[in-house]
Amino acid sequence: MNAKKIAERLRRLAKYEIPSQPFTSRELKGIITDIADELDPPEPEPKPAFKAGDWVEYKGNQYRISAFGGGGMMFLEKAIFALTPPYPVRKLDPSEVVIRIGCLSGTVTYAISDDCFLLAKVNDPQHRACCIDMSMLDTPTREMVESLLMAQEEK
Repeated sequence: MNAKKIAERLRRLAKYEIPSQPFTSRELKGIITDIADELDPPEPEPKPAFKAGDWVEYKGNQYRISAFGGGGMMFLEKAIFALTPPYPVRKLDPSEVVIRIGCLSGTVTYAISDDCFLLAKVNDPQHRACCIDMSMLDTPTREMVESLLMAQEEK
């Protein structure tokens, strides 16, 4: 008998309570599970590919993930639909997210001082950008810019 079959049987045994044993069923279950895990280590839990707050591209548009619901449904901010796994989206790097501020649009990057940021024009061979003071932004826009800058700093 191989280790996988032994581990499978021990895990099955761990599900049943054995009242005549000197161990509590919880202790017995822990012991049996430890043995099974030693013989056949469980697969590590995969890290989720997406989390609330991540930016994704879906059908050429950019969205921020607002939440996940039952059945793994992905809810996107400012969208009237939800997506189900496997998600047909591409996760965006924080430096790829294009934001709109009034008539301007571009990606957010750091400027020389902390009280302003650069809004860089997308796909511009001349690499043009404008410097915008944080105090000029409304609260939701400022929070979005700050979160993108923090996410870029973490990378």
